[in-house]
Amino acid sequence: MSLIRYEFRKLISYTYVRAAFALLLVITAVLCAFECSRETVELRDDTITALELYGENRDFYDKYANELKALNDEYFKVEISEIKKGNFDYKSPDLPTTLFRNQRFNDFTLLNAVKKQYEYAEGYGDRISEIIKKAEKQLESAESASVRNDFNIRYQKDVISVYSRVGKIRFAPAVVKGYDTYFSFTATDYILLLLMALAAPSLFLGEYSSGAVSVIRATKNGRWKTVVSKTAAMLIFDVTAVFVFSGAVACVVGFYKGFSPLSCPVQAVELFANCPFLISCGQLVALSLAIKLLVMFSFSMLTALFALLFRSFKLSFIASAVFGGVNYALYSVNYIDSHNPFGLFNIFAMADATSLFSRFSAGNVFGIYAERVAAGCLIYALIAVVSFAICGRRF
Repeated sequence: MSLIRYEFRKLISYTYVRAAFALLLVITAVLCAFECSRETVELRDDTITALELYGENRDFYDKYANELKALNDEYFKVEISEIKKGNFDYKSPDLPTTLFRNQRFNDFTLLNAVKKQYEYAEGYGDRISEIIKKAEKQLESAESASVRNDFNIRYQKDVISVYSRVGKIRFAPAVVKGYDTYFSFTATDYILLLLMALAAPSLFLGEYSSGAVSVIRATKNGRWKTVVSKTAAMLIFDVTAVFVFSGAVACVVGFYKGFSPLSCPVQAVELFANCPFLISCGQLVALSLAIKLLVMFSFSMLTALFALLFRSFKLSFIASAVFGGVNYALYSVNYIDSHNPFGLFNIFAMADATSLFSRFSAGNVFGIYAERVAAGCLIYALIAVVSFAICGRRF
């Protein structure tokens, strides 16, 4: 443990590592605050109150909403007519604002938002049924085809099985706050990868610049003890970075929007309407953090390996940048085949919870069926292990 503490302290003793950590953390918080400030928070707050009123007397408010729609259409026709006459300064009368006190949006806007929430919640089961029916048709077609496609048959069976379980979920109409912004803010992934590319090379290069590597190699088991300690130190750094940066994003989103309870089902967030897992928002947060940590640690070990191979910070950073650029290109491409492994398992797709958990998917890896979440975790665990093993041999 003392050697691990020593290696961790040495890692964070580099001024550029501490400066990069602090600067990138500030950039993350500022970008997240900018993203939150662009969205309409007030409408969500008003909708929560309007949901309660609507639920008490739906028939009355449905009738009222239809009257408001007719009134809004009439106002619009009059405004168009006035503009055609050349009266460009004409302004339509304001729609009523009568649902509750301190209301910031008119009744028509609020009731439309409320009805949208009810339609989403009450129509969830029907939407999942449509997914299942489509999969059943695809399965029937695949089984009767002249050329048997075992991958497609298994995939359609899994879709039917997964969504048959998920389709049993029911949730009340509600405005789920915070989680859509938290998960869709992917700038954290890019910033963390940059931080790892800057910090990881120093893991091994210090011993080469000081000449200590020859002494370490001469001691019994010195090489592997040092490599294990350095790897553990890198893992501690990655855990700290992932939790601090993700925590900063959560704090900013919480400040601007607040969060609904962690216990609400993830399917209540429209971003994850087709999520194939029976989990809560809190469980999704934990899962996404664990997978993000695995991806970042794998990338850190790969960057450390580049540093060992090239014995140069500059070259290892360039190699990491090339690796990241290739992965970003794979992430950005629109694939005809939704099972393309390059699109599903690249580093950015695996770090992005929205991409990973928004629907069920499986990759076709040279004919091998690979469920995305499990196979993706295995791939990045193997990258970390192989990189660690080669570092141990090369150090």
